[in-house]
Amino acid sequence: MDETRELKVDFADPSPVLTLIFATLCFCFWANTMGFFTEGAVLAIGILQLGVFVSYTVGGIILLHRGNSFGGNTFMSFLFGGLGVLGYGLTGAGIAPEIVNVPAAWCLLIDGVVGLYTVVVLMLGFLGINLSLGKPFFKPTGKE
Repeated sequence: MDETRELKVDFADPSPVLTLIFATLCFCFWANTMGFFTEGAVLAIGILQLGVFVSYTVGGIILLHRGNSFGGNTFMSFLFGGLGVLGYGLTGAGIAPEIVNVPAAWCLLIDGVVGLYTVVVLMLGFLGINLSLGKPFFKPTGKE
């Protein structure tokens, strides 16, 4: 019996890891706000966010590639939110000039608008009203 099998390697679902990264950042902001960290924590959290940009971007692209527009758009929007908070963190730590807050604020606005639209699309989807989350960057593979 001679069987030829083609082995297809695909990426795992990045949603759990991306959610873990987001939850970790939330805990960091909470701990900083509650006073558990020292003064330099804002800069460290900003650097941490800079480090996870790659994860959010790659994970978002994988989700979009699979046709998961909701998850892909959600994690791609974290990119703008992270840039915004990083900008405010750098100015708050005195490393960057105050003018950095202007593009940071625009990044946060983009993040807020995309996030709000994504949530509205999801809620309307529960009612059977389907709105577009945009044309996929890649042809969906049909895997979730």
